[in-house]
Amino acid sequence: MNAKKEQIRVLFDQLENDTENVEALQFSKNYNALELPAIISAIVDFLHPILTPYEIAVYC
Repeated sequence: MNAKKEQIRVLFDQLENDTENVEALQFSKNYNALELPAIISAIVDFLHPILTPYEIAVYC
């Protein structure tokens, strides 16, 4: 019974390590997504003269 428990623990550890690696890889691929607020801010600043007050409030 203890051997089965140990095997389950080892498999859970492997699964956890694989999941952490996948999450790190996904973050590195989507790192450019963190620049999205700066891009949206630049677009809103460019369009500010033609936006209505409601649209400005939504984008801010």
